[in-house]
Amino acid sequence: MTKFSKFLLIFVLPCIGVFIETSSLSAQEIQFDNKPAIEVFNQLQDETNFRFLYRESLVSDLRLSLQTDHETFIDDIKTSLQRHQLTTRVDSVGKHIIVLPDQSEPDKSSESVRISGRVVDAQTGERLPYSTLYWQENGTTNGVVASTSGRFQATVNPKQEQINLKASFVGYQESNVTIPIFSGEQIDDITIRLKPKSVTGAEIIVIGNRYYSPQDTSLAGLISTDRFSPLGESNAIRALQVLPSVGTTTAMNDGLNIRGSTPDGFQLELDGITIFNQSHLFGLLDSFNESAVLNSGFFYDVSPAHINSPIGGKLSLTTRSGSLQNTEIEAGISNTSIKSTIGGPIQKGKSSWLISARSSYMNQVDWFQNNELVRWGLDINRPGSDIGSAENIETNLVTPRNSDVYYLDIHGKLYFEQKSGSRTMASLYFGGDRTNHIADRLVRSSASQRNFQTQNVETENRWNNFASSVQHQRSLSASVYSNTMLGLSTYETLFRKGDFLYTNVTQSGESLQTTVFTYPLLNRSTMNRVKLDQTFDIQQDEFSFKTGFTGYYHRGEYREESFDRQSFYARTSSIQADLFLQSELNPFDFFSLQSGIRTHYYSSGKYFRISPRIKANLFSDKIFSVSAGYSRNHQFINRVGFSNAVTADVWVLANETQAPSSVDQFTAGIYINPVSRFYLQAEGYLKRYKNLRSHELNAQSLTNTFTDSPWFYDNEGEGKGVEFLARYRAGFVTFSQSYTLSSMKLRNDSINEGEEFYAPWDRTHVGTTNLTFNLSSNIQLFAAFILGSGSVTGTYDFARNQSSRLGTYRRLDMSALFTKSIDGKTIHAKFSVFNLLDEQNPWYREYQPVIVTRNTVPAIRSEIVSVYDLGIQPSFEIKIDF
Repeated sequence: MTKFSKFLLIFVLPCIGVFIETSSLSAQEIQFDNKPAIEVFNQLQDETNFRFLYRESLVSDLRLSLQTDHETFIDDIKTSLQRHQLTTRVDSVGKHIIVLPDQSEPDKSSESVRISGRVVDAQTGERLPYSTLYWQENGTTNGVVASTSGRFQATVNPKQEQINLKASFVGYQESNVTIPIFSGEQIDDITIRLKPKSVTGAEIIVIGNRYYSPQDTSLAGLISTDRFSPLGESNAIRALQVLPSVGTTTAMNDGLNIRGSTPDGFQLELDGITIFNQSHLFGLLDSFNESAVLNSGFFYDVSPAHINSPIGGKLSLTTRSGSLQNTEIEAGISNTSIKSTIGGPIQKGKSSWLISARSSYMNQVDWFQNNELVRWGLDINRPGSDIGSAENIETNLVTPRNSDVYYLDIHGKLYFEQKSGSRTMASLYFGGDRTNHIADRLVRSSASQRNFQTQNVETENRWNNFASSVQHQRSLSASVYSNTMLGLSTYETLFRKGDFLYTNVTQSGESLQTTVFTYPLLNRSTMNRVKLDQTFDIQQDEFSFKTGFTGYYHRGEYREESFDRQSFYARTSSIQADLFLQSELNPFDFFSLQSGIRTHYYSSGKYFRISPRIKANLFSDKIFSVSAGYSRNHQFINRVGFSNAVTADVWVLANETQAPSSVDQFTAGIYINPVSRFYLQAEGYLKRYKNLRSHELNAQSLTNTFTDSPWFYDNEGEGKGVEFLARYRAGFVTFSQSYTLSSMKLRNDSINEGEEFYAPWDRTHVGTTNLTFNLSSNIQLFAAFILGSGSVTGTYDFARNQSSRLGTYRRLDMSALFTKSIDGKTIHAKFSVFNLLDEQNPWYREYQPVIVTRNTVPAIRSEIVSVYDLGIQPSFEIKIDF
């Protein structure tokens, strides 16, 4: 070895080693100089295995200065936060650092521990309503469901020194947080942050009176709005039909039937305010932009008393509040519309804004049979069965001409959160449709009985709905949470058809005489509703309950011009005041009881009504569990429509002579959940209805117009059924099967001689099969097959005292979803086919006028025609998130 080599070995190499070691130590050092706390947390998350759980508004104004390293950063950050009256708890198992306000001293006289907080989106800070939290306590699984504000509160009595809290929400990765606890303490402001997955549609959460059960997790993801829609857009209302309790409808419809209820028994709320028209284009797509909606809660069973549920069910929607951290943009296009959503912070961590708009372009581009859909919705030559006759008959009496269609919806929201955690939100919505069509109809010439002439006829359907609300939510104390809401919804409609089809069936001796003719029909309506709601959520160690009041002011008008009522006008104004109390009691580990009462006073008629609710659950955390319940609901606003026309929703109010609708519901269920991938439930129900509404023209007897109003308001009904739902997940495939055996009968002393008859929407058997294939993290396939009994043929059969049905209904729908992230942008693409096999499913049956030309003098005669549901309909949707 040379002298130079020895010098390198003895002096230089050790110096290099020291330099490398020093550099390594230096790399471990992390220094922050007056840096925003959220940036500090984000950098530490990137450089360590720990994740910070915090509320944006709690630390948004906080700036930190500290020097630390990977070995001591937990102690250093804890010391730095203490200077700002913040405390930390370290979850060494789940690698979480929980940031909280300074906590009060434990109450040593109490053994229980109260934990409250919220679940938020880890990226945006947005609250996640109806998220599920559960934990193991003394060998038993307990849990809670977060409120619409994403807030949860739980009381535990553990024997262990820590509790593992699990939080989940569809479309987000589940989070496990281990919290050290001490008897008698109170943890008031824990924030659990969930990371989103790549999903395109919102989840609808089924909410009953049961706030939590393991079945909630088994059903997660069952109802997703991005699966099937005739026009490509995500569709929340149609997604509900995967449940056995929700009746199968045709592509165009006037609402949902929940366990046999009338369509008006299903109502829609957005941020606590009623949206009076639930869909665009006659039921083909939702009247709200799904991109603006965070998620939905569906109440249909024994609804809790703080929910003013109608006689069927209620879908409660929450508008997104926008990101508290970064500006986010989403743009999309589908078969019929273009849309965009943009939102971001006003003051980072504390306030945000969001605006979302969707507008149709169907007038500019006629593809995917857009114009045919408009004509079909407005009843311009709907496709139907051929008339089985050897005579020379002219059936094509209408020649379509020009269509005009436009729909729009706009959402907006402002969000403000204080350091204390209180929140103030202001939201608005505007939606509307404009559809009309001009056609030529062949009618008898006024100059000659032998000839016919062409008459120009027009059909118009339009509606506008504006809704706005302001909410303020805050903790009044450690155990009392307040939610105050003031809202307004204004609504107006117009339906005008120059050749509305009237059918009159009369008894003449032993024979029946059917007359069919066209005559103009016009109706206009307005509905205005002001709502004030105050709810207090109170939770103690032994019990919890919600209480408060709701006040409404209603004003509605209805005008009709028809063959039998040349000029009908009605106006009703009323004040409604409700008080409610909902409680939850768990006297034993295996038994829970939820009970409530809601009282109503309605000034127009001075009605006082009581709506009690009660539901009991046994062994809800076991493999096998059962439930039973009873509820009574009252409804003071009803919708009336026509059996052969899909118009804008027309709402009328109860008054001095027309009592509110009501339903008594008895339910029972069995639930089997042996393993996480398999779930089975069987439920039965009995519902008794009173004072249901139905327009007199649906009775197809113009001689029954003996009342002051053009609708019957004293119909009674009885719905009963058994429902089955099975769900199985294996690998990349999820299978669900539902089946319903049910009946819904109506009765009115003025119809069918007072005998019961099946409701037009009744189907005896309905089965739905759903398959989901998660082929990769980017590609999903969906398939749904519906098979059901035909609905009854129509009210004209009442005169014959018959209950014949249409043919079997069968439909196969398929969708494919693709999601890909590229350079910070996420692309969502969906392609769907409604009625893939192009089945000719009967929608309804009616008499239609035809011209018999074999006689010397051509005659107009009535023939029965089956009108078909929508045939094969492809659709697409493409969205990009920036």
